[in-house]
Amino acid sequence: MVSSSSSIDPSLVGRVIARAAMVVLLFGAALAAQVPARFSLGDPRERVRQVQGVPDLIERFPSQGVEHWTFGGATVTFDGATGQVVEWNDMRGTLRATLRSAHDSRDSALTLGAPLTEVARMFGTPWAITRDGARKQMYLAYGRSVVRVDIATERVNGWIRRDVALRVNASDDSLAHAALKARPTAVATNGSGSSRGNIRSAARLSLAAVLVRDASGDGRLSPREFADITLRIRNDGGAPTPALPGHVVRSAGLVLIAGAPDTLWVPALAPGDSTDVVVTAYATGTAPAPELALVILAPGAPTRLATRIPTAPLETPAPMAGIAAASMDDVASSIPAAVARNGDALAVIIGIEPYLKLPEARFAERDAALMRAYAVQALGVPDDASHLAYRIGAGASGTEMRRLLGDRGWLARRANDNSDILVYFAGHGAMDQGQRAPHLLPADADANYVGETGLDLFALLDRLARLPARSITVVLDACFSGLGRSGRPLVPGTRASVVSIEHPALVRRNMAVLVASRDAQVAGDLPERRHGAFTYYVARGLRGDADVDGDRAVTVAELGRYVEANVARASSALDREQQPLTIARDSMRAVARLAPRR
Repeated sequence: MVSSSSSIDPSLVGRVIARAAMVVLLFGAALAAQVPARFSLGDPRERVRQVQGVPDLIERFPSQGVEHWTFGGATVTFDGATGQVVEWNDMRGTLRATLRSAHDSRDSALTLGAPLTEVARMFGTPWAITRDGARKQMYLAYGRSVVRVDIATERVNGWIRRDVALRVNASDDSLAHAALKARPTAVATNGSGSSRGNIRSAARLSLAAVLVRDASGDGRLSPREFADITLRIRNDGGAPTPALPGHVVRSAGLVLIAGAPDTLWVPALAPGDSTDVVVTAYATGTAPAPELALVILAPGAPTRLATRIPTAPLETPAPMAGIAAASMDDVASSIPAAVARNGDALAVIIGIEPYLKLPEARFAERDAALMRAYAVQALGVPDDASHLAYRIGAGASGTEMRRLLGDRGWLARRANDNSDILVYFAGHGAMDQGQRAPHLLPADADANYVGETGLDLFALLDRLARLPARSITVVLDACFSGLGRSGRPLVPGTRASVVSIEHPALVRRNMAVLVASRDAQVAGDLPERRHGAFTYYVARGLRGDADVDGDRAVTVAELGRYVEANVARASSALDREQQPLTIARDSMRAVARLAPRR
């Protein structure tokens, strides 16, 4: 009989364990290598998302061709067409952005004509990169100093040196010196006058005054508000100053609108004279006190005139009576009359409660019926098929919504220069992740094919902005988070998306948009009232509850502030977060003019 042993060689076990550990380490290293550590200029959105995570806020500006992502107090800007990084602003070091690691170059100095790679090699990653698309220039910020780079050639063509963060060739020591060598002739306008001249002497200029002309008229910039910011520049010197170039610098949270140049010319000024520089900007609400600066590029002595823009939170009206204190039919039974019937008014009102392939949007059709009643009675819209299109349920299919709101649809064929237009939608919204655009979902929409079956909201706003009209008001009781009114995903397994509606005032001053919620919030309902929370308070506001000054004219600002405060309060009582969004450049425009009380 042959005996056998079942013992295992201990050295073999050790080798197996060591090899397994090595495999695990290599696998972990491979996984880590797949996650990029930093992003840079030209990188796509997905890389930034991998590096920084999900942004706090995404804002698209098609009219500017850019998209802004906010991470805390920092912003990353993408080209709208290519989706590549073109700018960033990171004063607090929040972003993991890079150009290239700086090497020890204490013995070298920056020279005109140096390539962008050399700037990165010498000084590392700037805390901010901005572009002037009109002049094809890029500005890199190091400390308080700025390097200017030609976008086409990626070579340095000037700088502003204000601290030791920048080491430069002494013979090329200013951005204005580069301009001086080319001996440009400046043409500047100030009102109806103009002046010409070569840049020969340093300017002695000061910031004499700052005027904020904002949409609400309170002289302060509120979150998501537009303003014309006037910087009054005065010559305090004893000699005249020639026309001088300048560059507008803004902090995170402040966006220059389309058509507002980053670079400009300050006209020639005699001693004691002043001139106004007007910059139109939009506050994203991500910075409590945004800074705006004008860097005037005088030879040898650049002057930086900076100011903090006066800001204020949205005013909160006094609390209204609680929801339970109101009768069940309070908003439907006490609708005030308009001061006059408006034969030029047009309204498209859509409410979709049951969906063919999606969860229902509870109370959406009741909301639409309520808004129809308010459109006719409080806004003066004639109740006939030539002035009011009302679609609910299956009648609001994708085909029908495109027929009503398309380029040559029902609304476009009836609009004229005197039209007061109302567009109302209650139902579901969702993001098309491929196009990164919010969509309104018709009754026959498929949430798995949002781009194919939904209505692109950005495209809709663009079409509405092109219509000839005296005023356009868009009211959307829908969210774009991918969640229904109950808070459950429209498609199981999907996550909420963060989206911000572009400010339509970039296109038209007479346009206002009121949206039920922002970012990844749900547009919820009030079960006791059997209405969407947003629509319920829009109706109460139009009824006159938002008329703070009692002049029987409910303005965009009054309605927006009333709705925002009361929806937030009512939603908090139901243990959810919902903050409506009001978007308008002319927020003092009246949405409803009500007849005097009897």
